[in-house]
Amino acid sequence: MDPEDRESTAVPLDSGIIFLTDEDLATAERQFLERQEQETSKAAEPSAPSPVAVPVQPALPDAEAARETKVDTKTPTDPQTSVDRGSPSPAQEESGKLFGPGSESSAEAQSPPLQDGDTSDGDVSDGEASDTETSLVRSLLEWVMVLVGAVVVAMLLRAFLFQAFKIPSESMEATLQVQDRVMVNRVSYHLHEVERGDVIVFTTPPGIPAGEAHLIKRVIGLAGETIEGRDNAVYVNGQRVAEPYLDPADTILDFQPIFIPEGTVFVMGDNRDDSGDSRIFGPIDTETIVGRAFVIYWPLNRMDGI
Repeated sequence: MDPEDRESTAVPLDSGIIFLTDEDLATAERQFLERQEQETSKAAEPSAPSPVAVPVQPALPDAEAARETKVDTKTPTDPQTSVDRGSPSPAQEESGKLFGPGSESSAEAQSPPLQDGDTSDGDVSDGEASDTETSLVRSLLEWVMVLVGAVVVAMLLRAFLFQAFKIPSESMEATLQVQDRVMVNRVSYHLHEVERGDVIVFTTPPGIPAGEAHLIKRVIGLAGETIEGRDNAVYVNGQRVAEPYLDPADTILDFQPIFIPEGTVFVMGDNRDDSGDSRIFGPIDTETIVGRAFVIYWPLNRMDGI
């Protein structure tokens, strides 16, 4: 048949003009209908995931049907192996891996944008780091202030209220043992007079060989009294002094009567056999008294009042 006598339709395409016969148009329409049936049968299968809605297009004019069925020469033209790139396959929908330019934008849409101050990989923002540093500095300053305050309080207590002393010798046994620590009240004698039986700490009197700066003894005689030692006992103004704190086995050496002047007191160690006290250096000036020892605080197993 002469080509000029055949009925044909010319469709403009990017590559030029293609002439299609009635037989070509019928073939294209048949392929289009087969593809529609395949999509419909896949959607009806029970094991398939939720089907993708595919709009049913109305019958196209001959020219538009020819354009719709044009196949890239690089892909097979078999309708059984052709893939509709406009709709994802069930496997692609199930795995979520969609091909094409739309897949990247979908992933980006699922990731929320970072807000101000957010950083990636869980890093701490500059604002949070600054707050942490400020908190550390504040805590350090608070501790420094606490320590300084404790030192100041300790110095004030030592200067005006209390002071600790260590017992260096056996002169006060058995009341005080060597290495005992005692606390001394410095304000006691600003509130009341010295009393008989008080254990006091005082500055070492002049003329005593170099040694400790302070001594600790017990007050036995007060100003205006006369004290003497005889018959293994101490007498004040002729009256024997009761001393339950002494070891009965100790021996009290006799000493001549001694008058105690105003502003002074007579002191002795509880260990009468081994004590350098007012029997040697005489009554002491009350102005040299540091304070009254009132408690043993160390060691813990000897903690007790005096």
